[in-house]
Amino acid sequence: MIEVEKNFIQVSTITDAERIRADLGDIDSLATSIKRYGLIQPIVLGHLGDEITLIAGGRRLAALRRLSVTLLQHGVHFVWRDEVDASEDKRLRFKSMEIEENVKRKDLSWQEQVEGKRQLLQIMQAIHGVAKPGPTFKDEKGFGTNRLAAMLGDSSANTSRDLQLAEAMAQIPGLRNAETKAQAFTQLKILGSVVSMHRNATPNLPGVEKSWILHEDDFRKGGFIGSDSVDLIWTDLPYGADLQNMSLKSSAGASFDDTKGTALDLLLPIAHESFRVLRNDRYAVFCFGFDIYPELVKCLQIEGFNVALVPFIWLKNTKSTENPLSMYSNAYEPLLVARKGSPVFLIPGQSNVVNIPVVQDRLQVVQKPTDLIKKFLRDMVTPGSTVVDWCAGTGSTGVACHELGMRSILFEKSPSMAAIARARLGALK
Repeated sequence: MIEVEKNFIQVSTITDAERIRADLGDIDSLATSIKRYGLIQPIVLGHLGDEITLIAGGRRLAALRRLSVTLLQHGVHFVWRDEVDASEDKRLRFKSMEIEENVKRKDLSWQEQVEGKRQLLQIMQAIHGVAKPGPTFKDEKGFGTNRLAAMLGDSSANTSRDLQLAEAMAQIPGLRNAETKAQAFTQLKILGSVVSMHRNATPNLPGVEKSWILHEDDFRKGGFIGSDSVDLIWTDLPYGADLQNMSLKSSAGASFDDTKGTALDLLLPIAHESFRVLRNDRYAVFCFGFDIYPELVKCLQIEGFNVALVPFIWLKNTKSTENPLSMYSNAYEPLLVARKGSPVFLIPGQSNVVNIPVVQDRLQVVQKPTDLIKKFLRDMVTPGSTVVDWCAGTGSTGVACHELGMRSILFEKSPSMAAIARARLGALK
């Protein structure tokens, strides 16, 4: 057996040939981190007869060799897996451990990765203490982002961003639904920009009327709007298609209840309130899903609306679908136009099809582009008119009305979406 001192071992005596992992990745960056911060996680060694073999830590050992390290200290650079004499059976067990670690393991999702970093940082800080803010050096006490990055062989900047995202997900659970970490970062930036604009917006001066009113409440409670006082209803109804299970991953964190039962419960109250508050000879426009189409038409007709049964079509230029092998992509959405009395368009001869791209960086999964809303505002009402949105979401109707010199009354009972809507509207100049 090779003579090994109690606390030290020569790197040259370690056998690590024929390991299953051939691509060790960026060893230079890992070596640089170890040189600057030290080796935080020791490699694992085992005895196999007269040999000392590597059990775990191939990348770390390669980085130590790259740094020309020749002598390893027990408890600092390495720990023993087993110190008894090995048999051929033990050799096979050691080999199986390495294969299991590198082949059979399941890659973590990006959500699990960033959460794992956050929890690992907390554990290491509980052991070593919290590092002082600023650059971290090898001999400095405490544990911080730089030491965590070195431990994981990652850059400090990337580790810092992941920790920031993990903390944000705890506050905004909807971020977890992003398909990729890059999308989650984009959504987080959008939300940060909206909140920043709201904080920096010029406050409303005394005597200056806002163009919008946002009720963070359920319109069904009643008493918010007088009868025959509104010029247009525009609202994006829940589709009743359980969109949360399909597409919430494209949302920046604001969620909604899209079950069919919830959507159906809204229809009659919305039809009743829309007819009540609308002036005579005015329009009401509803974005809807085909799952609730007949029920929506029936409720509107019961209240007295004249309904155009052929939907208005919004071409949104998308190609995504839940099952591209067997289903066509949903490249359009329908809108239903209802009339109280006999209104006429401001611009006659309009087509019932419009081609407007979807919002790329949506704050909410079904957020409609303001250009789509403006299309109906220009066709149906004049500047100075009052528009009501019963399901305001992130406030796009209010933004569109403000930009065209109109007033809006908005309702949104979801606290997360109402907060985003208030931030967007508060930033309007």
